Amino acid sequence: MKKFRILSLITAVLSVCTAFGCQEKTEEEPAAEEIVKISPRSIVFDWQYVYNSKLTEFMQSSEYSSAEGNESMFELYDITNDGTPELIISPDGGRTTKCEIYTSYNGSVHSLGSYGNNGEVGYIPDMSVVCDEFQGNGFVIGKYLSFVNGEFSEVMTYYDNTASASNGAVIAHKINDEDVSLPEYDAALKEYKDKYTEYLGRKYTFGSETIDYAIQCSESWGAVLNSQQKENCKKLLQSAVTGSDDNELQPAFELCDLNNDETPELIISEGSSENSSCRIYYFSDNELKQLEGAYRGSGVIWFDIENNVFYASTSDGNMYWSLASSDFSADNYQSSGNIMQFGRKYLLTEENILKAFK
Repeated sequence: MKKFRILSLITAVLSVCTAFGCQEKTEEEPAAEEIVKISPRSIVFDWQYVYNSKLTEFMQSSEYSSAEGNESMFELYDITNDGTPELIISPDGGRTTKCEIYTSYNGSVHSLGSYGNNGEVGYIPDMSVVCDEFQGNGFVIGKYLSFVNGEFSEVMTYYDNTASASNGAVIAHKINDEDVSLPEYDAALKEYKDKYTEYLGRKYTFGSETIDYAIQCSESWGAVLNSQQKENCKKLLQSAVTGSDDNELQPAFELCDLNNDETPELIISEGSSENSSCRIYYFSDNELKQLEGAYRGSGVIWFDIENNVFYASTSDGNMYWSLASSDFSADNYQSSGNIMQFGRKYLLTEENILKAFK
């Protein structure tokens, strides 16, 4: 893996002191409001214990894989739109591997079934629909499902073997198990194919640091930020929504703590294409400041949680940075295995901005 020596970014972020903060307070000056910092680990959700137990249980099962490059991974994502994330476990990245989806209610964890392929499950945010598709040798078979009354229910099924025409196969197109013409088949799928699809399941590797961050921190940032920090995030993101000149890029955003100080950074991903970049903003007191640099790598960044090192992957190799160490050198970096992907937790919409910073 190609590595580049990168100067630490620590000096651009830490040691912030305002002029007013260094002055002696006079009698006429009102007392400054004390800022109470909240730890994300002090925020408690009823799903945390049961999901942590399920992850531990999975690691002890025969399905768990620690093979580098094809290891088991997982993700938290609110598929059911009830404000509580589902737990999605990906045993590996194999072509036929499905993800197991779990939800939590009444203090218990419940399986919603296995879906997807390649260790991922497709999800269409605009429609709140899961896509369960398999592409075989010359055919594709799949179904769309929505969450109704506590379970996934089929919205539509489809089958097509057009790719087998060169082998002399009898071509068939099916919607809901009924034969249809190719134009009818394409028309039935168009509503779904025209929407942006997220592929879920492979955000976090298994490890003590990643599990701790995912369970204890990843869903807590909205409660950690104070009202002014939230307002500044909303203003910045709303300006990014109105300033976007190409909605097809599907910009997104996420909060992630890149230097283990329990205050998250704000990451804006310009899109999911190969050349898409991320912009990183940090808090200086309550104000957001943009971190210098171009973080280009399909609109996502990878983060070694244990080592506090983040990196972007491109066809030319990986570029590494750290906000936590003033003497960081990519030449000396060794992965801890506690890796997560970040940048695209929420699509950049007005609705999601309000959802993330309510």
